[in-house]
Amino acid sequence: EPQTAPEATVRRVRKHPALGGYFLRDEPHNKDLEELGKWAQRIKSEDTEHPCYLNLFPVQVFGSEGYREHMRLFNELVDLPQISFDHYPLLQRGDSVIVRPEYYDNLELVAAESERTGKPFWAFALSTAHMEYPVPTMGQLRLQMYSNLAYGAQALQYFTYWNPGTETWDFHQAPVNQQGLRSRAYEEMRTLNQELQRRAAVFMGCRVLSVRHLGAEIPQGTRRLDTLPPHFLQIDSRGHGALVSHLVNGDLNYVVIQNTSPNRGICVDIRTDSQVKRLRTDGTEVQASLYEAEHYLEPGMVEIFCYE
Repeated sequence: EPQTAPEATVRRVRKHPALGGYFLRDEPHNKDLEELGKWAQRIKSEDTEHPCYLNLFPVQVFGSEGYREHMRLFNELVDLPQISFDHYPLLQRGDSVIVRPEYYDNLELVAAESERTGKPFWAFALSTAHMEYPVPTMGQLRLQMYSNLAYGAQALQYFTYWNPGTETWDFHQAPVNQQGLRSRAYEEMRTLNQELQRRAAVFMGCRVLSVRHLGAEIPQGTRRLDTLPPHFLQIDSRGHGALVSHLVNGDLNYVVIQNTSPNRGICVDIRTDSQVKRLRTDGTEVQASLYEAEHYLEPGMVEIFCYE
C-alpha cells in the first residue's frame, strides 16, 4: 500500500505475533508533529493494542528552552504513551573521550517532562561507532545506561544492533556487522544487559526523588549535592565527577552513586549507618557499614545502596 494508507498496513500486520508497535519517524522537527499526530490517530483507529513509537532529537538541536517547547508540542500534538529521545554523549577528542556538556541537561529536561506528563521516558546508548563517536568501551556503555537509569528511564535502547549499512556516516564495529559477524561491542552489550537485568528491580517502576552531582565542576543544567540522603554520613568524590540519584521503589529507598567519567576510575568516600545495605553486582545484599569508606568505581560504574 502507498504510505498514505496506514490503515491498510495496520490491518495487514496487527495480528502478527512479532509486532511490537508502529514506528512513526525518527527525530522530527516541530513542523512535523501535527501531521505525525494525525498518523498516530489513524493507526490507533485500527489497532489499540500496539503502541506507536517516535524518537526525539537531543537537546543541542533546539537549546534548553527550545527543547522544553519541542517536548511540550510533541506531547500535545502526537500524544504517545512514552517519551523516547536519543543523545549520544561520547565524543573522540584526540586520544581521549569526552562527554558532551549538554548530556545531563538533556536528562534533566526529559525527566522533568516525564514527571509533568506522567509518561515514562525511554533513552539510548550509542553502541555503533561512526564519525566522531568512538567504539564504546564497557565503561562508556555503563556510563550511558546507568545515567539513563539514574534519571528514571524505563526502557533502554541501543543505536544500533546491526550495522546500518550506509557509508555516509562511516558506521563501523557495530555489535553485528554487515556480514552478520559479531564484534567486541556485541559481547560487551550482552554482559552489560545481564548485569542490568540483575538490578532491574531497583529501577523498573521507580520514582526519582532527586539527582545531584559532585565534582570540582558539575555538568550544565544540573544541581550540586548539598544535602546527603538519609542514613548517609559521607559521600565525597574527591573533586571528580560523580552522580548521586535517590530513588524510591516499593517500600525501599535506593541511592545510586555513579562515576561519570568515560575514561578513568575514581575513589569515592562513602560512609553510612547500619541501616543501609550495599547491593552487589550479582544481586545479593550486604550491610554497607561493614566496608571501608573508600569505594573504587571504574568508568561509568555505580554503587547501589538501599534502606527502608
